[in-house]
Amino acid sequence: MPCRSFVPDYAARLLSASAGGPPYAEHGQGIVLFADIVGFTPLAAALADAGRHGAEELSTLLNRFFARMVELVGGHGGTVASFAGDAITALFPLPGPARSRAAATRRAVACALRLQAASQEFRDVPTAAGTFTLAMRAGLGAGEVLLAVVGDPAIRLEHVLAGVALDRAVAAERGAAQGQVKLDPALELGDPATDLPGRPARRRRPPVQVADERLAAFLHPAIAERLHQG
Repeated sequence: MPCRSFVPDYAARLLSASAGGPPYAEHGQGIVLFADIVGFTPLAAALADAGRHGAEELSTLLNRFFARMVELVGGHGGTVASFAGDAITALFPLPGPARSRAAATRRAVACALRLQAASQEFRDVPTAAGTFTLAMRAGLGAGEVLLAVVGDPAIRLEHVLAGVALDRAVAAERGAAQGQVKLDPALELGDPATDLPGRPARRRRPPVQVADERLAAFLHPAIAERLHQG
């Protein structure tokens, strides 16, 4: 049962590091990217009025949109923490050394800009209810993060991302204009010229291996059953 793709890296890591029971939590430093789709509400309302066909069309559109976003976040060293309607939250861990932190920050900013560029593919969306214009706005915040897994493994688990970095990212996004990426002042971009010459590109860490039976507790029972049946 391929549950791993539905669970953020940090949640799988916390679960893997546990001795089989709670608590699963850690504090750290990170960069949070928070972005949402501008124009989604009228699109969703119009397709909802179209009945079942409209709901299916909306689901297909969101799946296409977010599949592209997930690909870009992973390619820049981040992990998608959550989806909420038309919003996406992603986490980029901040390592200790100043040079590494600046490089990680630049990757997060580059990711946000790539997300904005990719969102142009969905600028004019033809649907059964008409053509709608969509755009993205995004905010980036840095600081302390709390990563946790809560719940009962035998019943249901939820992964949690909270902390100053998330608060700052949401505040930055609220201040961003349509099609804009806004940065929290706490972000430290550093100077790209100080990077080591010839330094290889950052390799993405291999995913943490956790048995699907444990990860299934994060999923809605209906989704878990569909995956189980292939």
